[in-house]
Amino acid sequence: GDGVINDVVAIRAAMDAANAAGGGIVYFPPGTWRIQTRLAALSSFDMSDMHNITFLGDGYASKIKMDGDAALGDWYLFHMHNGTSEITFVNLYMDGVGVINPDPGEQTHMIFAAAVAGDPLGGAHDIKVINCYLGTVDGDGVRTLGVDTGTNINAIEDILVENTVFDMPNCRSGIAVQRRSHRLMVLDNFFTGSDDQNIDFEPSGAPFTAIEDNLIIGNVNDATHTGVAWAFAGSSTTQPLLRTLVAYNILVNGGNLQMLDTNRLHFHGNIHLHGPALFTEINFYSKDSNIEASITSNVYDAPGATDISIGVVIEHGLNTRERIRIADNVGKSYGTVALGNFGISVDNSDDTLVDGNICVLVSGI
Repeated sequence: GDGVINDVVAIRAAMDAANAAGGGIVYFPPGTWRIQTRLAALSSFDMSDMHNITFLGDGYASKIKMDGDAALGDWYLFHMHNGTSEITFVNLYMDGVGVINPDPGEQTHMIFAAAVAGDPLGGAHDIKVINCYLGTVDGDGVRTLGVDTGTNINAIEDILVENTVFDMPNCRSGIAVQRRSHRLMVLDNFFTGSDDQNIDFEPSGAPFTAIEDNLIIGNVNDATHTGVAWAFAGSSTTQPLLRTLVAYNILVNGGNLQMLDTNRLHFHGNIHLHGPALFTEINFYSKDSNIEASITSNVYDAPGATDISIGVVIEHGLNTRERIRIADNVGKSYGTVALGNFGISVDNSDDTLVDGNICVLVSGI
């Protein structure tokens, strides 16, 4: 923990001892714990078939820092797979600020819950990240990735991320949820930075399989960029993102909320102050197939916008949008209707209810 010696071997020994005892605590006293090398092909700490371990620190004083050459490709700090379960990270600081020479086609990730084709014990499950600080890294802070090869189906299940700070400038995503992941709770976290979506629930890499049963509640997102702030997507009408609630969050200074190919996705009670963008200001954006969605009781604004400003967009496309409710929202749109400024825009959508909204158009800006 002196910031000089490579602590990988010592930490691994403590993990093995806790696992052999049927579970335990791996404690990081105040200090800087340097992680310079990998012990496995992709990870510093391969946690295959480990259970009931808590990684405990003393908050910001307990720093786990990735430091070294990442030229070989993906690098995971903690890699949980093959039935890994009941793992908790609490009161720890982690970052990859010392990583050099990253492979431009790959990333460095800190906490990775995965399923690997051929793992006999299935995917990782029951993983918690609580009261942590995740700093600079060129990949994701928390990443989940299940597997579905048709004959080998392993899901990632029951993930909790709570009261954690994602201070990650120039990273990919704070939380990235990719295919075959079920029951994720993202509660009361703070997000800043990110060149991509701070929260990205979006399958990638074939085969594209479902992300299901998620709660995203009470988070604060402060990131100055002009793209999508949070993305919620399935891969097609046959593999939609299922049953997700996004509620009571605050988003400021950049990006919209986007839903594509979803079923029963609900935005409720969020405050969304969209920062000035280069072109379009859209707070809630629905595209492709979205079924039984709702956008209710949200407050949206786009201060500083000078071009197109739209609070809610249900856009036409090749696929259908059915049974969508847009109700009791309050919002501002800026500019003039001639420039394409609207409070709510619905195009090519079946059975859509728009009711009880207050939309203020601020013209001449």
